[in-house]
Amino acid sequence: MIQIEKCDFGDSRVEAFTLLRGESSATDPYSGNSVCDYIGDEPNHVATARAALASMLGIDTADIITPHQTHSSNVAVIPPEGEMPSLDGVDAIVTTRRGILLGINTADCVPVLFYAPDAGIIAAAHAGWRGTVAHIATKTIAAMAKLGANAGNIRVFLGARICPRCFEVGDEVVEHFVAAGLGDETIITRNAATGKAHIDLHAANIKILQSCGVEPYNIQCSARCSKEDPALYSARRMGIASGRTLTAILLR
Repeated sequence: MIQIEKCDFGDSRVEAFTLLRGESSATDPYSGNSVCDYIGDEPNHVATARAALASMLGIDTADIITPHQTHSSNVAVIPPEGEMPSLDGVDAIVTTRRGILLGINTADCVPVLFYAPDAGIIAAAHAGWRGTVAHIATKTIAAMAKLGANAGNIRVFLGARICPRCFEVGDEVVEHFVAAGLGDETIITRNAATGKAHIDLHAANIKILQSCGVEPYNIQCSARCSKEDPALYSARRMGIASGRTLTAILLR
């Protein structure tokens, strides 16, 4: 059964949501609404979940567009009509095309949805820690700007991710954040008892978004933590061989 948590962009032309895991088994890390087709799940299970989602949205399954993410900062632009570009090794997609669902699959990373209402542009990006330090959000906004978007009017949703309390990292990861200009105390903290570093991926991406000109009042954040919430898939809780949570946006 398809279960979603909607994100309200304040515009009836756009639909955005997180696909929740739904009914699932504690012993099967792929069970539930798993629609990612490159993480080891059974193809028939993925196809069934995709078909149910497409039916709910009133679109064809071919119109569920998800890139083959590789923690890159590569951005692909889907033209308003015609052939779809290659989405292998792509971690952000941008389009003005109506009627297609742009989706990002995550299992602790941050899914970022973008909507430029004045220009009729939507985008979705995958911002794990590597994508975050590579400023994938900046590159996504730049691609949107080339299509006519004004950063000051872009609305953004940062989806469920591993929360900073759960996201303990090594000092080598901290060094990457500092080098990327993301070493603020609001982003990186230390556990007083363990001395280990913890990173807030939402805070890091908010800083990046605001540096691009996105207004603070146009940024929404999910409060869900993927590691703590059984309604979501989590690599840290379930292992890499598990399903992925889809966060997606559709322009009608």
